[in-house]
Amino acid sequence: MNTILRGPLYAGAPPSVGSTCEGEGLIDWTVTVTNPNGTATANTLAEVAKVARVPLSVDLQENYRLAEKVAPAVVHVRLVISAKASFQGQEFAMPEQEGDVAGVVVDPSGLVLAGSPMHMVRNLEAQMPGLTISMGLNRPRVRLPGDAKEHEAVLVAQDATLGLAYFQLVSPPGPLASVDLSVGTTAGVGDDLYGARRLDRAFDDALAVQRARVAGTIEQPRRMGIVRGEFREHGLPLFRADGSPAGVYAIQLGVSGAGETLDASDMLGGLLPLEQVRASLALARKRVPDALVKARSSTAEPATPAMDAAPAKD
Repeated sequence: MNTILRGPLYAGAPPSVGSTCEGEGLIDWTVTVTNPNGTATANTLAEVAKVARVPLSVDLQENYRLAEKVAPAVVHVRLVISAKASFQGQEFAMPEQEGDVAGVVVDPSGLVLAGSPMHMVRNLEAQMPGLTISMGLNRPRVRLPGDAKEHEAVLVAQDATLGLAYFQLVSPPGPLASVDLSVGTTAGVGDDLYGARRLDRAFDDALAVQRARVAGTIEQPRRMGIVRGEFREHGLPLFRADGSPAGVYAIQLGVSGAGETLDASDMLGGLLPLEQVRASLALARKRVPDALVKARSSTAEPATPAMDAAPAKD
């Protein structure tokens, strides 16, 4: 099989290794190896290192094993988003917009985790006294992999601290493939991670696996890893190469000082620690029964529920 290996550009790299440049100072080598189980083992890397004489790591082609493990749980949630704002006595209503958000099933019963903008909304309200914003995530429907049907769902809760939303399928077609966030450990600085997301319906909801790396940590406005790389899907988990969860990607708005205003440069892509996500998920699970009762007993559009913030520290 062909295995793509990546290492620093090195003048002494043997010409016998086929290569294509990608990015400044990096080179990708495509090497044909024979491996009965279809994975690049430590022995394979050791053999390549004898001729390459540079540090090597297995790149995305090998980590598409991750896709096989998590793909069935990665979904799209179709929403109608409404918003109203009030500032200094004036009210503004924004036109409804329909669109997809990325989600992942986190319980076989059909509980779906996705991103929510409410943490950024609350941050803006805190920075601008007198500003009030209400936002609705209405009429959610979930598209499962390989199923063209949109399944009715209900918004269970939004975590306005972490920026997470939870949706529950009203009548799931049996137990669903899911990502178990109770396992795994939070990634640390320098760890290579992988995220899985689905492209738009125009591209068949195809799965894409992308790389990321933890480049540092912040403590304010909450403890998070600083994420750099290709993956930027707010509310979806990031995984280690073995498929174990390592945290959840979230876009975080910074906190301005006195007299300062926030702009796009004050937004950061970060990794929420699993401990925080688990606490948030536990609160959401408790709200599922009531949300289902209301969804099944009323055709009226439900109000957007909120829940107590998950703890910002371990």
